[in-house]
Amino acid sequence: MKGYSAPYSRKFNFPRNRGRVRPIRACMKKRRRGRPARSAGPTFPRDEVKRILLEGECVPQPGGSSRRVFPGQRALARRYGVSPSTISRFAQRLGIAATRLAHRARTRIPWDQIERLLVEGTLHQHQTGKLVLVFPELADLATEFEVSVPALARFIKQQRCLERRAALLTPASVTVE
Repeated sequence: MKGYSAPYSRKFNFPRNRGRVRPIRACMKKRRRGRPARSAGPTFPRDEVKRILLEGECVPQPGGSSRRVFPGQRALARRYGVSPSTISRFAQRLGIAATRLAHRARTRIPWDQIERLLVEGTLHQHQTGKLVLVFPELADLATEFEVSVPALARFIKQQRCLERRAALLTPASVTVE
């Protein structure tokens, strides 16, 4: 091994060897070998991620209002450049799921009002002057009461809201003797 070629000397920024044998490692930047230390793991703003997981983010809507959105762990991982399992372990370590449930209980969702709207609906006067019974859509209820659509669907299924609505809308059969 007489000397290094020109591409090596340009790439690693060391002078060309003029007849002397110089090991490559002596001229290259020193690197630690092996697995990195645990303290040198992936970094992300833990306080901000915790706040987003617990409280969500306010996203402005076109009408000038704002809506609270809870981004998923994959979206947060993509945003901060770490793996989803890192965010998941962080959330599990802090007990975010239980804390989020307690936070939701504190914000108190008016389930009785949602149930009344789903079963009975609201009366609106049509342009023709007729009264029309209107039932809200799940997405509208979810944004109004800041509840997820799957939570509303679960509530509708548990409370049998659609069956009760159908029973209210069908005319009662009356037999006269």
